[in-house]
Amino acid sequence: MPIESAADRAALFNEDELATPAVYTAPAGGPALRCSVIFDVERSDPLDVGTDGGARSVRTWQGAQVLADQVPQVEQKGRLQLGSMSAGAFVPDGLLLEVIGRPKRDVSGEVWDVTVREVA
Repeated sequence: MPIESAADRAALFNEDELATPAVYTAPAGGPALRCSVIFDVERSDPLDVGTDGGARSVRTWQGAQVLADQVPQVEQKGRLQLGSMSAGAFVPDGLLLEVIGRPKRDVSGEVWDVTVREVA
């Protein structure tokens, strides 16, 4: 279901409710962009394994949503550092995630829908 209005986005990406403070860094580097992320949407993507043609495995990836007005361009291999806020400053005390696959915008064009994996 698309997030259709600015009021809907503000409510959904409220860091006191569903969203988590984060910073996004592009794979080529550059400035870390402060953003609010909705994280932990499980996805199951079937992945063929083995050489016998019949073996299948299901691997679960994590999903995240990022507001496009906070991060205008999300790229494959970009990184999201989750964290918290302390006295108005970002503290990188959460998971470090890498964007895998091709980032897509939702139907409204206002929200990035990305698949991520945890970086060890």
